[in-house]
Amino acid sequence: RLVLETRGDTRRATMAAQAEQMDVEEPKADGAAAEGGDEYVVEGERWTDEERVSYLRQNGVEITDPAEEKEKARQAAAVAAGGGGVVAFRYVRIPVNEAEPFEQLEAVLPLGPDGQLPGGDQIPSLVKSAFGDRSKGINERVLRDHARTQLGDAAASLTPRALTEATLDGSVETFALARPAEANKYQGVYIYLDEVGVLKQLPPNPRGNALARSCGHQEAKFHGELYIGRVATRPAPMRNADLLLSDLDSDADWLKAAPAENFEYNVAMQEMQAQLQTTGNVQQMNMGGTKELPSGGDDQLQWTQTAEDVEVVIKVPEGTKGRDLAVTIKVRALSAKLKSGETLVDLKLAEDVHPDDSTWTVSGDGLCITLEKANGSTWHGLGEGPDHANHL
Repeated sequence: RLVLETRGDTRRATMAAQAEQMDVEEPKADGAAAEGGDEYVVEGERWTDEERVSYLRQNGVEITDPAEEKEKARQAAAVAAGGGGVVAFRYVRIPVNEAEPFEQLEAVLPLGPDGQLPGGDQIPSLVKSAFGDRSKGINERVLRDHARTQLGDAAASLTPRALTEATLDGSVETFALARPAEANKYQGVYIYLDEVGVLKQLPPNPRGNALARSCGHQEAKFHGELYIGRVATRPAPMRNADLLLSDLDSDADWLKAAPAENFEYNVAMQEMQAQLQTTGNVQQMNMGGTKELPSGGDDQLQWTQTAEDVEVVIKVPEGTKGRDLAVTIKVRALSAKLKSGETLVDLKLAEDVHPDDSTWTVSGDGLCITLEKANGSTWHGLGEGPDHANHL
C-alpha cells in the first residue's frame, strides 16, 4: 500500500520504491525529471505524477493520497452535518470589519431525486438570511428618496411602513466582477451584497470596494458584509463552482484578466444596445454590475425580472379574454396558446421556476405571466431555442 507524501523528489522516490516492492514494472525514466519537477521523460513521452499514479493503480498498487482522503472526510462530515447533503461548492465571506479575516464557507446542499445537485446560482438563497437583520432599521428619508428615484410618482402611494417592511427581510443583489467567457472557461465571479445596505446605513466595505476596482469597476461602492462566489455556465446547466481564499490573491489569473475583459464586454454591449435600438429589437443588458437586471424582448414579447420573479408580457388580439387562452407553466417550460390555435409562446425557460406559485392574467397590456424563480438567481435570458433567440 502506497501513501503519497508530497509533490517532488520525496513523492517520486516513494512511488518508485513501492512499485519495486510490489513487483510492478514501472516505465524507466530517461534522465531526470523535466523542468518544473512534475513531469518525466518516459520512452520519448512526458509523464505527469497523475499519469504515474494512474499507471501504478492499474497494475494493482493501492495508493492513498492524503489530499483525496481529506476531501472524502470533508464530504462525509458535510453529509453528517447536513442531514444527507453534500458539499456542493465553496465560497468566501468578506467581513465589513477589516480586522476580521476573509472566511472560507462551504455550501451543503441536498441531492435531488435524481441524485444530482440543484442547478442555478444557489448563493443568493444561502446568504439571504444574513441580510435580513431587522434590528438595523431603515433611514426613512433615504428610503423615500430611493423609492421615488426607482418608482417615480408611484412611490407617493406607499406608506413608510410598507416600504420598510419590504426591505428588512433580506434582499440579495448580485454584482458581476468577471462574467463567464471563453477565456475564463465560462466561469464568472460575483459579489453578493445586501441590496438595501445603503438604506440601512451600513458602513462601507473597503476590501470589497478595492476588489471591484481591481477588476475595473472604479465606481463600485459596497456596504455591509459581502460574499463572493463563482458560477459556471458551461457545460449546462449553470451551477456554482469552488471559489477559494487563494483565488482572491492579487496574482490569481481571473483577477488579472478581469479589467480587460470587463472593458471589452462593456464596449460590446454598448454596440449591441445601439444596434438593437436602431432595429427596434431592444434588449436591456446589465452593463457592469449596475442594479438594473437583464431584461429584453421585441414588439411581440417583453420580459423583465426582480430578485424573486420574472414577468413576461405578450401581445394578444384585442378583446382576448382569459377563457380564450391556454397557458401552461412547468418547472422549465412556458407555453401560451389561443384556443383558436395560434401559439403565442412555447419555449424552454433559461432557469427553473415554481409553477404552483406562478400566475397569469389578461389586461390592457396583454397576457401578463409572472414566473416565481426557484432559486433567486439572476436570469441572463428568458428561454432557449432558435425560435426564441430574440428573447435570450
